[in-house]
Amino acid sequence: MKKKKWIIISSVVGGVIGLFVLLSFTLFGLHSIEVDFRTSTQNLSETQVLESVSLKKNCPVYFQSKKKCIKKIEEALPYADVVNIETVFPSKMIIHIAERVEVYAVEGEDETYICDDELRVLRKEEEFTSTPQNAMLLNMEEELTKKYEEGEYIEGKVPSIYQNFYSINRGIGEQKELIESITQSKEYDGDLKEYVGVLTLNLFSGQKVKFYDETFMKEKVKLFIDVYSQLFNYIGMSLKVGEGQYVQLTEEDLKNCTIVVKNRLLPDQNSGQNCYFDILLNE
Repeated sequence: MKKKKWIIISSVVGGVIGLFVLLSFTLFGLHSIEVDFRTSTQNLSETQVLESVSLKKNCPVYFQSKKKCIKKIEEALPYADVVNIETVFPSKMIIHIAERVEVYAVEGEDETYICDDELRVLRKEEEFTSTPQNAMLLNMEEELTKKYEEGEYIEGKVPSIYQNFYSINRGIGEQKELIESITQSKEYDGDLKEYVGVLTLNLFSGQKVKFYDETFMKEKVKLFIDVYSQLFNYIGMSLKVGEGQYVQLTEEDLKNCTIVVKNRLLPDQNSGQNCYFDILLNE
């Protein structure tokens, strides 16, 4: 009697398992893969993405390795930034993907690396000249000591310029038209009494901008934009250039001046501002 009971139980369990397997490869087997581009594309296509996926047709959707698939796509396609892979039951998966934007150009020993805002190498150029239409030239604090391939990330400090301009609605097109090059360095700050990181922007219009210390960067970038947009309103104003020495600003002075943006030693409690600017005349 017990033997018969176990035979019945085993048959039921086996039937359930068999039904589960059957449903897995029929009802839940991957039949459809879609690509959803979250941005406009110039260097990616649906065909390229589908050719690089590791998802297996007819294999159950819940057995698919999304992490492995994302890694494979991004390794094969440097411009690909996979947002996520969505499972739509019972048998479809959607790859949500964005195209990485060319933001910085970093010069190597023999070639220039065109990178996104995270310094991921998107492509390489043998010769590069900064123009208002291409990537912003980035001079890193330390020279590159190795070669990089497309899809790899350049080692070093990632500047926060792109993100902070973007956060105040200044997109990459406007940034490229404004900024010819960005230089990372360290300088001694007499106010803070220490060496701080400095980002120097050379503008196509002839001026320079120096951001001391990358704290409060969003506020500093906004302050710079406000000053730059009304720079020539300062014509005729007096500027202190030495002990007891003042000059009256001219248009020519402002065409090639340096705008310095720094932290206040003590935040201005009345205005809520943490930063201030100076205008320096270039020799």
